[in-house]
Amino acid sequence: MKTKKIKKISKCIDIDAQKYENYPPANYTGFNGYHTLPSNFTRSVNELGGCCGVEIEMSFDKNEWGRKIFTDSLSSNLIWASSDGSLSGVQPLEICTVPLMRYDATSPAFWKPLCKRLVQLGARSRKNATTGLHVHVDRRNFYSKTDRAGSDEYEIMCARTIYGLYVQDAPWKKTLFQRSNNNYAVKNIQGEIMKVVQTILPEAIRSKECVEKIINEARGGAIERYSEFNCTNAKTIEFRCGKGTLNPERIAATAEFALIFADYCKAYGKRIPMTSQKHFEAFIGRHTRKNSMLRTIFKPSEEE
Repeated sequence: MKTKKIKKISKCIDIDAQKYENYPPANYTGFNGYHTLPSNFTRSVNELGGCCGVEIEMSFDKNEWGRKIFTDSLSSNLIWASSDGSLSGVQPLEICTVPLMRYDATSPAFWKPLCKRLVQLGARSRKNATTGLHVHVDRRNFYSKTDRAGSDEYEIMCARTIYGLYVQDAPWKKTLFQRSNNNYAVKNIQGEIMKVVQTILPEAIRSKECVEKIINEARGGAIERYSEFNCTNAKTIEFRCGKGTLNPERIAATAEFALIFADYCKAYGKRIPMTSQKHFEAFIGRHTRKNSMLRTIFKPSEEE
């Protein structure tokens, strides 16, 4: 009988420096400007099997020294801290990660030491309406062939269409992501056109030729980075729909959803006529972790 190998969570070794097991060493300390990546953190998106980068925005409104204490002691092999001019608050901060391994990104136990330390120092995220939780997923997770770098446009457009059809206006989305405003729910031309087609001519969604024509015609439309499903990054797809949080369970669940969504697109992205909202939700329900909060949102089903 073949035994299933259980992968070890990369636990935090030093709660102040935030050094993690199972990741290579890095000599980084300091505080960077917005979108300034420390050179020694620059690495392949897929190194070590890393497939998911997370950005957590917060502020230290009631403890101005909290941010300084955290950034001055930071010498991590996994995260770096940066300022972010788009955030409100006295002392805004954004935590960014290197590409994480899947079993780490989706584990609350992995996020707990970081979140605990930030909360102890006075960081707040969920109470600040402007903060966000953003997840970057390697583009290669969205389609089967990984040897066609730079030529994945059609697959990503299919994924964007599925996002527009089944995620953008879904009733469970607010419960999952807890973002009340719809500022980012724009520029999904493929999904919007598909919704119109479904309303006027429902059977058209079952036509592969119709779906391909819609996607091809919508390619030339404007796509901006400030959208829920951001496709402007050359290496990743960014999910910008999460509200800021320092809850380890919610961070893990958001990363988990993004990765399972990519799995769904890999399996059915180019077969949109065969899918439906019920089919999509059943897939998510079946592929969530045993103890994930997603289990309360997506009920497992036998439908395939």
